[in-house]
Amino acid sequence: MALIKRSAKGLATLWVDQAIPADRLTVHITEVGPQMRAHPPHTHEGIEGFYILEGQAVVEVGDDRYTLDAGEAALLDASTLHGLANGGEGSLRYMVIIARS
Repeated sequence: MALIKRSAKGLATLWVDQAIPADRLTVHITEVGPQMRAHPPHTHEGIEGFYILEGQAVVEVGDDRYTLDAGEAALLDASTLHGLANGGEGSLRYMVIIARS
């Protein structure tokens, strides 16, 4: 097994096993301001996870809403309409991990 460097938004370096296809697993960090979101709710293949690094997030899954604070995470079926918005007054930083089949 050999690790190779890949770039990822918000990370200085991402080391990945070279055997993992580039489109199979995605990792990045996003930061959004108060009452903002990085993009509208959407769907795609795979499983998506959000880990809240700083601030408070509102995770939207279908018609449901969940409030997550720093240190909390959510995993969901990404084929369901989903999104994430900053639900707090300060900056929101979160890690996104997407695993595709």
